[in-house]
Amino acid sequence: MSENGRNRTPLGLTPQLAALCARQQGVAGGGQIVDLGLGRQGIRKRVRAQTLFEIYDDVYALSPVVSAHGYRAAACLAVPHGRTMLAGWSAAEAYRMAPRPDDQHHVVTTRRVRDRRGLVIHHTRAEIRHRRIRGVPVTEPLRVLVDLAVDLSGRPLQQLVGEALYLRVVRDRDIETVAERYPGHPGLANLGAISPKEARERRTVLPLANRMLLALDDLPILPPICEYRVEGHSGKRYRADFAWPDRGIILEADGRTSHERREQMEYDRFRDADLLLAGWQTVRFTTRQFARERRRFDETMVLLVGV
Repeated sequence: MSENGRNRTPLGLTPQLAALCARQQGVAGGGQIVDLGLGRQGIRKRVRAQTLFEIYDDVYALSPVVSAHGYRAAACLAVPHGRTMLAGWSAAEAYRMAPRPDDQHHVVTTRRVRDRRGLVIHHTRAEIRHRRIRGVPVTEPLRVLVDLAVDLSGRPLQQLVGEALYLRVVRDRDIETVAERYPGHPGLANLGAISPKEARERRTVLPLANRMLLALDDLPILPPICEYRVEGHSGKRYRADFAWPDRGIILEADGRTSHERREQMEYDRFRDADLLLAGWQTVRFTTRQFARERRRFDETMVLLVGV
């Protein structure tokens, strides 16, 4: 008998659990696993045996390595029993408007719940329009913009709007009529001050490091730590754009101009040698290389830090 009194065969559920995780970017909620027949005791047993890995409170993966989109799916599963979807910067990142400025995921839910480790949870009583990106529910793009406009204005907001227009996830008319869809929203003043035409014309390409981060998001690799502080053999400390400490790999976005690169070359060579002696391998890509040799970039990173 299982812990809830019904006959079950927990150890024989791997195919069902694998199928569930395959549909959900490699993750599953504790309640979903219980519904398959494993039971709470079986979940704890598998966590101890490292055949299940808890990545959020009561959300598990079959592998210790979870993709960036897997973490987005897990963030929504971490708030059960209500309609939950990605919101704010997490939603902006999912739509490719911009990368998140921090390491926490933002979700919005229709149910009042306690805080969850690693999440920022917003609550609402209103129905929120949403879309699905590879099965993950995400707040609709226009709502993302007006929500972020509560704390964002001027040039940064214009850049975000310009990127959304360029990606065609919103239209000019959406921005111009946002007040009709979200009357009384506190972000309306800042978003209403943005001209769609100017936002599109003044849109600039995202900095190379941000473009790399979005590219890494699509690869089957371990997620990097951004802005990582690392110490060289000499004792000198450096900041790495992206680092994988367990693999000893550093990725640098060399977005300098040709003149700036000439001035920096000597320092970069010393830095890379200093870090190599401390056990770090540094990989560098310039803006030109990243744009023209994207396949090489993808293959290199998968070989170095792939699952």
